[in-house]
Amino acid sequence: MASRAPAADGRADLSSLRGVLLVVAATALFGTIGTARVLGPTASSWSVGALRLLLAVAVLLAVARWLDGRGRLWALVRRPESFLAGAGQAAFQLTFLTAVELTGVAVTTLVAIGSAPLLTGVLTRAVTARWVAATALGLVGLGMLVGGSVGPLSHVGLLLALGAGLAYAVYTTASSRLARNSPSASVTAAGFVVAAALLGPALLVTDNGWVMTRAGATSLGYLAVVATALAYLLFVTGLRAVPAATAQTLGLTEPVVATALGVLVLGESLRPVSYLGASLVIAGLVVLAREPGTGNPTVSPRWRSRRLRSSS
Repeated sequence: MASRAPAADGRADLSSLRGVLLVVAATALFGTIGTARVLGPTASSWSVGALRLLLAVAVLLAVARWLDGRGRLWALVRRPESFLAGAGQAAFQLTFLTAVELTGVAVTTLVAIGSAPLLTGVLTRAVTARWVAATALGLVGLGMLVGGSVGPLSHVGLLLALGAGLAYAVYTTASSRLARNSPSASVTAAGFVVAAALLGPALLVTDNGWVMTRAGATSLGYLAVVATALAYLLFVTGLRAVPAATAQTLGLTEPVVATALGVLVLGESLRPVSYLGASLVIAGLVVLAREPGTGNPTVSPRWRSRRLRSSS
């Protein structure tokens, strides 16, 4: 019997590593959204967000039906967690895309995704000492990145970026709860069905002619299929093995990718200190990725006792 424990631990660590890699890959794709948005045609953030969600939902519904069947998906849509995930996703679309227009890709992504780990840790109250160290490294690095940005900053844009961070934290926390015992494709599709229902009516009052152009169709196709449907499938699958707070810290990959694209593709300027900040963010990711048993976070005794009392 004792000989089985190391094998079980090995499988758990392998599953955790796989979850880490999936989350990092997903957040790297998220990091391309701002640049793709700026390179696309001029359009209302409401229109871009709604059309992106509708096309992503079509893809996700097809994948979920193929992998899981129709019954699992619609059962999930009726759960409160799906409504929270959808509301968080809809709010994120509006706040993030608008903030990008006001503040720029690099700073918006840094503020939104940099605040998300702390907000998720507050929401879940399930953190480890390694998570605290990794998040601290990441936030110091993000502070250096923001401090190294060149140009004026919009206060409204910064507030919208913080709102995007909160919306992202709500989405991740709710999706993580659903993903514990439900298929990843159906969990992803359920949240996006709700988000599309909430944001879809915006198409009635926005100018959507941009999507009829070649550049608009290409931009929408990339944003919806690659940077949304594929990326969130990878992300939610990773949440099956990685706690929500850990996933958000791993999500600091996103601002590094977004910053690199902002500098290399869009010509946004950063000071030398920003590159040191990026190195600290990467160091935080390495610290967190090396944590054994990532899928089983240490929960504070106070929170554990509260959960036990509520279940008794």
